[in-house]
Amino acid sequence: MLGSVSRPVKVAKDLLLILVGVLLIAVSAKIAVPMWPVPITTGIVAVLGLAAAYGPRLGLATIALYLVCGALGVDVFAGSAVLST
Repeated sequence: MLGSVSRPVKVAKDLLLILVGVLLIAVSAKIAVPMWPVPITTGIVAVLGLAAAYGPRLGLATIALYLVCGALGVDVFAGSAVLST
């Protein structure tokens, strides 16, 4: 078939999408919108956008990898050391 993609290509594409999603969430978590009384980060917008774009399987894998990165000490969460002054 012309439209079929081999399995290794699909896996590589999915992994790339997951890594891009994790990067997008990590960067978005650092951008704060000043509101009163609690500032809001743009991370929620990134999470909702990725969930809508990726679907349940890739969306869950992206969020899971993001949480694993944070648990391993990678500076991905809002309010972490990079922006603390």
